[in-house]
Amino acid sequence: MWINSLLCFVLAAVFCLLLTPAFRRLGMKMRIYSTPGGRNVHKSPVARLGGVSVFISFLLTLCLIFYIKDYFPLNLPLIARQSLLLPLLGGATCIWLLGLIDDIWDMRARYKLLVHIAVATGMYSAGLKIHAIHFPGLGVLNLGEFSLLFTALWIVGTINAINLIDGIDGLCSSVVLCSFLGIFCLALFSGVESAAIIGSALMGCVLVFLIFNFQPASIFLGDSGAYFLGFMIAGLSVFIAARGSSPGVFHAAFIMFMAVPFTDTGLAIIRRVIMGIRMSTPDRGHLHHRLLDKGYTHKKITVTIAFISLVFVITGVVIVIGNRWQATTALLFAVAAGCLLLRLCGIDSPRKLNPKHLTKN
Repeated sequence: MWINSLLCFVLAAVFCLLLTPAFRRLGMKMRIYSTPGGRNVHKSPVARLGGVSVFISFLLTLCLIFYIKDYFPLNLPLIARQSLLLPLLGGATCIWLLGLIDDIWDMRARYKLLVHIAVATGMYSAGLKIHAIHFPGLGVLNLGEFSLLFTALWIVGTINAINLIDGIDGLCSSVVLCSFLGIFCLALFSGVESAAIIGSALMGCVLVFLIFNFQPASIFLGDSGAYFLGFMIAGLSVFIAARGSSPGVFHAAFIMFMAVPFTDTGLAIIRRVIMGIRMSTPDRGHLHHRLLDKGYTHKKITVTIAFISLVFVITGVVIVIGNRWQATTALLFAVAAGCLLLRLCGIDSPRKLNPKHLTKN
């Protein structure tokens, strides 16, 4: 498993290294780029086709592994024919296409949300579903008739949370890389080889893309990249739960991997409710915007938030593979890291949730 995962990581990294400059030039030539102003903090147009580079690099890696499968004990084409991997990759393709269309033509938020829900429901119907949630030390919570609701909320919520945190150079890529690292570790621990290989390929793509996306970014993920990566975080975790020793039992550790994006999204929802504005209305109240307003540089914000995300990821992994003392210690560190992030952002009371600047559609 380790050899296969390492091979996928290297192949994905090489493909992304070769393709990203090409799609950067294509994005500028086709005028598919993000312009400065409003909530955008960059100072010159930046191509938004990074998601295309990541997605194609990921697909090429899987296709090449399928082709050379005879050299390895893991029969990936056999796994691909299994019912659960096909809806995962099919759903990922649909979400990526939706993001690409939005990058080019700018779709309305309600239509994108409908597609997200439709894809999540389709995955549930195909067998990728969460029947119960395992909370370490507390037991298992059976979802019963709320299984579909939680599965859909997890998938749709993760997609949009990753998209929301994609606000400054390198931030989304760094946070996503940490999440995939956690997923890869749990896939190895659970013995789900296909998930480990997919996770390693995604880490290879994102790590190399981060070179181009770190400040000063020369290319952005765009909605296609943010949607695709967010979907794969959600989809792979459900896939591992469905293929694990207790099918359908979702480990709460996966939620830890999304702690920072979910915190940012939750605060955004509360903020919009307090201000009485639409949920789809963009503003400058996100965690990274608050740190920018405090004078932090892009690099310092990205490194800080990525480090805190990594603390939560490590905590999630320790909760699964460690003993009770280790899990308790890791949880204390995670709580401290979360409190530190909120403190740095100046959020220590509900009245400080309002952003200083609001940009309406």
